[in-house]
Amino acid sequence: MHPDIEALRARVRQRRYHPCALVTFLVASGAVARRTATRHPALLRSWRRRALYRALLLPLVARLLGCSPRSRALWLTYLWQQGDLYLHLGLNRRPDVGVVQAAFPLPTECTALRAYAAAALASGCAHPPRALVCGVVTDILDGYLARCLRQETVLGALLDSEYDAYLALAALGAIRRRHGRESALEQAIAIRFGGQFLTGLVGFFASPRPASVGSTRAGKLSGTVQALALYQALGGSGQRPGRRMGVALRATAIGAVIAQGLRYARALS
Repeated sequence: MHPDIEALRARVRQRRYHPCALVTFLVASGAVARRTATRHPALLRSWRRRALYRALLLPLVARLLGCSPRSRALWLTYLWQQGDLYLHLGLNRRPDVGVVQAAFPLPTECTALRAYAAAALASGCAHPPRALVCGVVTDILDGYLARCLRQETVLGALLDSEYDAYLALAALGAIRRRHGRESALEQAIAIRFGGQFLTGLVGFFASPRPASVGSTRAGKLSGTVQALALYQALGGSGQRPGRRMGVALRATAIGAVIAQGLRYARALS
């Protein structure tokens, strides 16, 4: 971790997580990001080039996903993604190596596509199942590429968890627009991603040293069950999860949170 970020974490703990301390942390993190970009000009150039390429290809991606190239959700997602990448340039490194890489690896680019699949769902695209399948495929493909090419990065892991949540929430919103509320899916998604967020927050701020953990088998199982239920509900038949599927959704989501918490505890011990 960057020493300036480490000092900011310590200050937040000293002030007992006061809201003003958290705001100061966010503002100062932006200054750290700017210094990181200045110290790594090759990575900054790569970020600018990739931002331009994504903007040029976004209308084509929109057509493939079945939404309008002028979709507000699509372009807001693009702006959010570029800002997020800039703020976390210093995380473009392997978990076991402190050297920042000069360019974004292929698995990270694959992960970035998932955000646009989620944006298509959020914008009310014409073919929601297609957008969901595209998002799930990128989720499988980025992990496979990262392992095969040995290109795992801390940034890629962060984006993966962000876009998983975005895709699930966008698909849930599409289901609500079509068929109304679906309590089993809503509860399962809230448990899974809410638990991951709280666990990560505690692991980052409250622990003496930050801990980051990868995905767990329980998390993958929960994601698979949720993806199947979302696809069924988004399909033409609009099949809602039955009683057994509802139990499976909630149980696997709780299992994913417990497994994530236990892995954080082992990492901190």
